[in-house]
Amino acid sequence: MNYSMAALHARIFQGSQESSSAERWRSEVNAMHDAVHCKLGESSQCPVCTGVRLRKDNRWLNVDWNPKALSLLWGAIESTVRQHGIGWSAWRPCRSKDAPSVRPRLPAKLQLENIPRDAVQELPGGVFKWGSWTTGPDVESAEAGWSILNQQWQEHRKIRINLLLEMDEQTDKRSQNQPGEKLVLRRGDQGQCFTGRVWRFDEEWSFQEENTGIQVTVEVNQDLGIVRRHQQCEERLYRAMKAEHVKRKQAAAKATRKEA
Repeated sequence: MNYSMAALHARIFQGSQESSSAERWRSEVNAMHDAVHCKLGESSQCPVCTGVRLRKDNRWLNVDWNPKALSLLWGAIESTVRQHGIGWSAWRPCRSKDAPSVRPRLPAKLQLENIPRDAVQELPGGVFKWGSWTTGPDVESAEAGWSILNQQWQEHRKIRINLLLEMDEQTDKRSQNQPGEKLVLRRGDQGQCFTGRVWRFDEEWSFQEENTGIQVTVEVNQDLGIVRRHQQCEERLYRAMKAEHVKRKQAAAKATRKEA
């Protein structure tokens, strides 16, 4: 199911009151709980699991998701959104049907739906011009010239906007929105290895480890051939993952010492 954050909040806290769809509501809440765990290093970091026991209790109906558990779940969702954004599919909001099809990030010129009439120039021979656009010769009047140029501009504008939107959508498709390809990073037959998924883009590669959720990104050397480029990127990803594990291990040890 797809929900906006506001609709998701209402669904979590009000859905349990609908007896006709209680089982469906429970399955959705369980799915959100599982999705939270996908972004955590280990279950002990989940505020729901550590803050309340989720198990069947004969005294209450659906006590496994009581108000306290739901509040903890919503807090975990908010924390995940702040940390990872809404690009991850579990948090991706549904697009409204009334949302505009054209995004506001258009160049200033493409925002013009019609050519300004006072910007059309009249040239000798009955030719009219606007920017790089010109009409054929012997156009009867300025109004007719503007009409021809405006029709050409609108056709070009529509094609150009569609291309820009397609490019923009490709850019916005980050690793969280795509399934990725399974990859095991290793050096030789022995030693540490990292299992996860890789996303290969023209300018960079991203890798996310399955168990920990650790994600690293490296730049791609476009001057290398395909085989050597893949080898170099996998080597860089391996080194980056190893460095990230060392950094997190040191941070955990420091936190343990501080707590002690």
